[in-house]
Amino acid sequence: VSDPWVEQISGTTNNINCLENSGRSDTAVTYGAGDNGTVIRSQDQGFTWSVMNTNVTGKLNSVEFIGTDLNNVIAVGNSGLIILTTNGGSNWSIVNSGVTKNLNSVYSLNSFITLIAGDDGTFLRSSDGGLNWENRSLSDTTADLNKIGQMGSWFFGPILGMVADNGTLYRTTNFLFWDSIATGTDEDLYELKFKNANSGYVTGDNGTIRYTTDGGTNWYSDLFLSSL
Repeated sequence: VSDPWVEQISGTTNNINCLENSGRSDTAVTYGAGDNGTVIRSQDQGFTWSVMNTNVTGKLNSVEFIGTDLNNVIAVGNSGLIILTTNGGSNWSIVNSGVTKNLNSVYSLNSFITLIAGDDGTFLRSSDGGLNWENRSLSDTTADLNKIGQMGSWFFGPILGMVADNGTLYRTTNFLFWDSIATGTDEDLYELKFKNANSGYVTGDNGTIRYTTDGGTNWYSDLFLSSL
């Protein structure tokens, strides 16, 4: 049986910590970001990659397209690092985050509103496409906030979730205030994926997988899933 995975040449030996695809059927642009300020870009569905010159050396943890314009891309990393391009990666600018905490995840709602999650409850919000940032860090936790993702939608728009250390999930419908939800585990969580507003997964340390069918009110283990 042939190997379905084919190794590609990234153009760098630095660690690549994240990937983000435009998610559009009419384009094949993908960005990766990683250690030592590394940003790579593919314009052909990942077959070939180019290394972008960011002029930074910090560790980058998350990269995201801002809105629908593929020229606007943001990457965030350790020690409050934010870099932004508005010309498809040709030039990158450092943006003042106002914080020194590690920034772990960036999520764009549209061309204006962009959100960042970071260590020790750090949460930042931009209303101008990432140029300026408001510190709206969570006052009820010092846990690391590890990933922002969509948990489906309701009448007024998307429902967002944010997974954190100690098995906590935060949920919001207004992108300003977050409700804390226990997932039934104390393990640190790093990823969330939802099919709709009811059904989704969170994953974390030590092989943790938790599943909900009611929007996060009740959570089940992978052992429960195997019995279905």
